[in-house]
Amino acid sequence: IWSMVYYRGVQYSSRSMAVCATLLETHIPGFKIKYGENLEVPVGPRQHVDFLINGTFVEYHPIVIKNELGNSSHYRRWVQRLKSLSFRNQNDFAEGKKDELLDDYYNRRRAAIDRDPLHRGKELIAVRTPHTFWKEVLIRFGKGVPSHIDGFVGQFSTLMDQVTEENSVQLKKMRARLIHESE
Repeated sequence: IWSMVYYRGVQYSSRSMAVCATLLETHIPGFKIKYGENLEVPVGPRQHVDFLINGTFVEYHPIVIKNELGNSSHYRRWVQRLKSLSFRNQNDFAEGKKDELLDDYYNRRRAAIDRDPLHRGKELIAVRTPHTFWKEVLIRFGKGVPSHIDGFVGQFSTLMDQVTEENSVQLKKMRARLIHESE
């Protein structure tokens, strides 16, 4: 329960999911979050996809390389290789790995969708940054979307701060309620 994020009366798996949901509601006419219908849509018995927009699945999956690879020998070798590069080349190397890991994530989600007879064959978009969310999702499906990425990144960042603040308040209320109930 404590790893969940609460924002505007809805429970999300992450702060970024709450931000994306808010942006979808803001910029896609008629889009309203409905858990299980267009938010955390089940695909099979134990998996879900973040969003379903006009028949297209969307996954917002920021890649943190250590989280994706864990404390594996593969991760340790990757870090050693990264450290052997010049500072200038390290960013390109890391971004390439993040793209590779997003492709792997996409393929796992694609397979889950295609195993589900209800959703088999539906389009899937997987993005990992606010920039790609703006470009591949909001520009395509939305109206009134900031026309320049800088304006959008500012909006994304502001919403992230708002989600963090409201979630903190909601968690404090939940803790106080649990303490009160246990007395």
